[in-house]
Amino acid sequence: MEERSIGEVAKRTLGYVNFVIVVDDGSTDMTADSARQAGALVVRHERNLGKGRALRTGFSFVAQRNPDITVTLDGDGQHLPEQIPQIIEPIVMGDADLVVGTRLRAKNVMPTVRRLSNAISTFLVRLVSGLPREICTDSQCGFRAFSPRALSLLRSLTSNRYNIESETLILAGRSGLRIKEVPITCTYSPSMKSKMKASREIPSFLVLIIRFSFEVLRHRKLKADT
Repeated sequence: MEERSIGEVAKRTLGYVNFVIVVDDGSTDMTADSARQAGALVVRHERNLGKGRALRTGFSFVAQRNPDITVTLDGDGQHLPEQIPQIIEPIVMGDADLVVGTRLRAKNVMPTVRRLSNAISTFLVRLVSGLPREICTDSQCGFRAFSPRALSLLRSLTSNRYNIESETLILAGRSGLRIKEVPITCTYSPSMKSKMKASREIPSFLVLIIRFSFEVLRHRKLKADT
């Protein structure tokens, strides 16, 4: 699905990092070839397993290389590799374990439907993670940076679909990781159609929120009993 953009994204990204890993989630086009030609390392799923599983595969692969900082960004050209220095700066300065790009503090023309769904999901993520609004305004942004400590935490992730971003933030918040947001600029175009199927992703997200809500209630009960 990303064969038109992945090569360019990989080339630009290599200007700021030591290596680029592209997880080809069962594509049937030339995505893998385009990525390899651009200099990226390609890890391939034989069939489509979902964004969450693709990210988890990527995290497992990169962890073997013991990176100082790990950065994730979309392959469709929405995120600007040129902003990687801004994303990693809080980790470089020792001020954060996880840095999340926020599209809501920069001049972005986010489609109205995305803005609304993002606001609702972000509110629910804050509710179960305990994260304050000032560091959690855009829970669905995939442009992120992780310290080794944060990367280690990601071994506990279980999501296979788009709720991977929400689960990451909830785990990070409940684990006491230092989290910061950095304003980013996103590029939207008519060709960048969301691949998310609401009929599948919304129930999956709600199950995630309910699961962590029960964990919050159980923790509060145990604390009250002691």
